[in-house]
Amino acid sequence: MAFNVSDFAASVGKYGVAKASHYECRINFPRGGGILNPGQDLSMRAESVEMPGRSIQAASYRDYGAPREIGYASLYTPITITFLCSSDMKERRLFNQWQDLIIGDHRVAEGHAGGESFNVGYYDDYVASIIIAQYDETGKKRFNVQMLEAYPRTVNATTLSYASDELIKLTVQFQYRYFRELDLDDLN
Repeated sequence: MAFNVSDFAASVGKYGVAKASHYECRINFPRGGGILNPGQDLSMRAESVEMPGRSIQAASYRDYGAPREIGYASLYTPITITFLCSSDMKERRLFNQWQDLIIGDHRVAEGHAGGESFNVGYYDDYVASIIIAQYDETGKKRFNVQMLEAYPRTVNATTLSYASDELIKLTVQFQYRYFRELDLDDLN
């Protein structure tokens, strides 16, 4: 079937289009552990967010002729969220504290870090969930996705420069176990 401009326009008119700028990102932090409570402010500072993706691991199988790639497991790719930093850089402290729950608090240990400051945390104590909601032009939620068992895998370096007057941004890469798409009612 050939491309038909009228059919395309009718489809866009009926179903609309999703805009990349119409979203909300909510991070549900792990309970306890001394992590600062960022509140709603952090959601408003999420300048850009990646929706999660996945790929399928496959094994090559050949019985006769050309080989087949047979899928056997899901691979969930990490997502990246970029935050606008406040003047006191509390966003950076927040994610570093979260990482302390995972790999120990040796970055804040007084004197020479050692002993318990390098202890690795328990998985269930440091994982949390991240919810991304997509809105339409009227502000109605149209799509929700939740990353389960998420944690900040990488807190990127922050560049400072006398030659720049740009806003400071913090990029954090989150690992998660898997994602699920939620019913539209789940965030209301």
